[in-house]
Amino acid sequence: MRAAGKHVITLAAGEPDFDTPDRARNAGIRAISEGHTHYTESRGIRPLRESVAQMLWEDRGIACSAENILMAPGGKYAIYETVRTLINPGEGQEVMILNPGWVSYAPIVSAAGGVPVGVELDFEENYHITREALEKAVSPRTRLLIINYPNNPTGCVLSLEEAGYIADFAVEHDLLILSDEVYSTIVYDGAESISPCPLPVRRIV
Repeated sequence: MRAAGKHVITLAAGEPDFDTPDRARNAGIRAISEGHTHYTESRGIRPLRESVAQMLWEDRGIACSAENILMAPGGKYAIYETVRTLINPGEGQEVMILNPGWVSYAPIVSAAGGVPVGVELDFEENYHITREALEKAVSPRTRLLIINYPNNPTGCVLSLEEAGYIADFAVEHDLLILSDEVYSTIVYDGAESISPCPLPVRRIV
């Protein structure tokens, strides 16, 4: 795409600029050719869930088994399903969402019967997460904190320090964390995408 003689990169769609790898495409074609076109168990076939559990351990240091894995028909549905399960409609339970953030989080929380609460991060500080920002948004009604790293739309990657803040904050306030890590393998310049899931809690105050 060009405009006024300059290249324009569209960031409107949250997808990479490369095709699905041949290995995945060929596996799908082979499965269809072999007749794997019928209903499966609703949580996902066991070999797939075992592979996901192994990948989470090897790539992210997250210890789990196939019994902890639930497949869904897309990321947005998985997030809605999770929030809908964790929120009790009509009780005014709040869900903290880091801003800037993906546009669908707040509507998903509202549709699930919760109250979305923004955690405002500062552009001048490169959207760095601080305990102060988290503490400003929490209340006795807070049930869940949604985080998304690498982040859509900022592209920020969660640092080890920020992941520690989040893990400690969640434990201290007895909160659940929904960590959307859909872009975890799309990182550049030697950056590493940190997940708060395998981190030990560093301090309880």
